[in-house]
Amino acid sequence: MGPKRKEVADALRERVFTGLHLGVLQHGARLPAVRELAHSLQVDPRVVLAACRDLEGEGVVEIRGRSGIYVAPDRTRSAEFMRRREDWIIDVFMQGQKRGIPAARLPELLRHYLKTLRLTTACIECNADQIEELCHELHTDYGLETVPVDCEKILSTTKWPAELLAADVFVTTHLHAHEIEPIARQLEKPIVVVGLRTALFSEIGRMLSEGPVYVVVVDVRLGTKLHRIFASNPALANLHVLVHGQKGFEDRLAGIPTDAPVYLTRTARRQLGETVARFSRTPELRSFSPDSAGPLLAFIVRANAAALSGLRTEAVPAP
Repeated sequence: MGPKRKEVADALRERVFTGLHLGVLQHGARLPAVRELAHSLQVDPRVVLAACRDLEGEGVVEIRGRSGIYVAPDRTRSAEFMRRREDWIIDVFMQGQKRGIPAARLPELLRHYLKTLRLTTACIECNADQIEELCHELHTDYGLETVPVDCEKILSTTKWPAELLAADVFVTTHLHAHEIEPIARQLEKPIVVVGLRTALFSEIGRMLSEGPVYVVVVDVRLGTKLHRIFASNPALANLHVLVHGQKGFEDRLAGIPTDAPVYLTRTARRQLGETVARFSRTPELRSFSPDSAGPLLAFIVRANAAALSGLRTEAVPAP
């Protein structure tokens, strides 16, 4: 797949997933025409069509001849996703075989490089919504124990909280790296700086020109950050940030039109419970940019490898 074709496929995939998540797309919905997509992405229509064929192979969209391109039904995407996952797993085992690692031993070897140590991560950000998202993804995707740390609190004191001192590694975003890196050096802690996906905010920015977009948060600081992010957008007035706990919040939440795009942070959904059942939320959106996986996995694997080197040889599965 050429770089431009892959770039377009990635952009369209993110647009479909974000649209489903925000409730403005449904499975089976028709997407804009190829020429319209090509114009918005500033590429040749043939590149868009080729990218859509790739996404059809993934089960993300369906191409229905002259009728157009549609978001694939759940069942179609699920079956195709499972088939591609099986192909990927087969390839992983084959790569292991080429390196002298029998398929039966590979799962145990991987477990040793991920789970020999019980690593604890200090998730450092400036608002409760993003802190919880960091903690959730680090735990579910990487198996790390996590502790939430508000960067504003540690920047205003030299008496470090116990959870910060006990952490094996600090994880923060690029926005706060320049503030947290000196603390990490002082405490002699490794630090991993992660990037965040921009697709959600890009899609919200695009949707603002079409009408109101609603974002529900629990920490007013995230609301302030969002207004800074979209400050240059001519349609900023269409951005409505609802902060849980503020006066009139329940009435504003109830007043959101059923067909309006709505993004609720993980923290907001947890606190509101069944109150937000009417807002769709599929598929799950990832927060970390894809290139963040490399530094995170490098730290985990190398930390576990260092621990393994101190074990008896027979305790480590032979490659």
